Amino acid sequence: MADYRPETCAYCLTDTWCEIRANGKPQCRACKVERFFETVLYAPLGFSLLAWQRKVLRDLYGTVHAETGLRQYRIGFVSMAKKHGKSFLIGGLPIYHLLMENEIRPEAYGAAAAKDQAGIVFKAAAQFVKSNPVLSARIKLLESTKRMIRRDGGGSYAVLSADGDVQDGIEPSLAVLDELHRWKTAKADTLYDVITKGVISRHEPLVVEVTTAGEQYESPLWFREHEHARQILDGSLKSERFYAAIWSADVKRLGSGLLEEQGSARGGEPFARRPRWVPEGRSLGRGEGEGDCQSSGAPEVLPVQLECPGHLRRAARH
Repeated sequence: MADYRPETCAYCLTDTWCEIRANGKPQCRACKVERFFETVLYAPLGFSLLAWQRKVLRDLYGTVHAETGLRQYRIGFVSMAKKHGKSFLIGGLPIYHLLMENEIRPEAYGAAAAKDQAGIVFKAAAQFVKSNPVLSARIKLLESTKRMIRRDGGGSYAVLSADGDVQDGIEPSLAVLDELHRWKTAKADTLYDVITKGVISRHEPLVVEVTTAGEQYESPLWFREHEHARQILDGSLKSERFYAAIWSADVKRLGSGLLEEQGSARGGEPFARRPRWVPEGRSLGRGEGEGDCQSSGAPEVLPVQLECPGHLRRAARH
């Protein structure tokens, strides 16, 4: 398990809690998750992190309590238009959690309103595992039941859906709630309660809510979470444990192909930028998962060692 202590990160030069890698260099939690996604998950597929993906990862994992080094955020709300790479981002979260976090016997869950939607995220996660032999050596895919288990028995990932059997008694250390705007039924509310109450027993849990825009009366659950996030972003509500990032279309600028971006770096500091509506780079295409994941063509990827249980090493090399 990683041992974090106050240091200056060798990669971003931030004074924060870091682990000491095998090469003697301190690495903060933000750089750790970013480099894992870039080199272990995305590089074998020829992808690069998009700017918004990089920001969300660094914010969620790199914002820590100064006294303890534990992650500050327990819930993350991320709203983004379709076809911008959400599925591949959240598909990588369970893999990172199973192999790189300090949770004892981690349990990761991907939840959605319907089985088909839950399967989309599993498909993206499975593609990461299949593309990297070292990941395949550490994680066993059970595609018929949409589950992943660590081969040493030290953790698992499973999908849940509101139109299936709701499993009471689960204790998620990571839960990814996909397309929250589709959570409209009483069973969806029950599943949400089961998940959010189940994390209480965990040392450092994380619930990530990912969605596109919805309607107030279609999904009261989505509206409640969206309004909570919006109030954090506009400064009318303070919350240290709730991370909010909302990207919404600016109607006045749609004709020029731009969108308005709002988010929070520390749960309460709004910002605004205007990236292109469709990121430049190769589209994943239908059947490869939701989103346009930026490709850098033939990137130069240097061998990178990332410490985790069993000293996972990236297998793919350029």
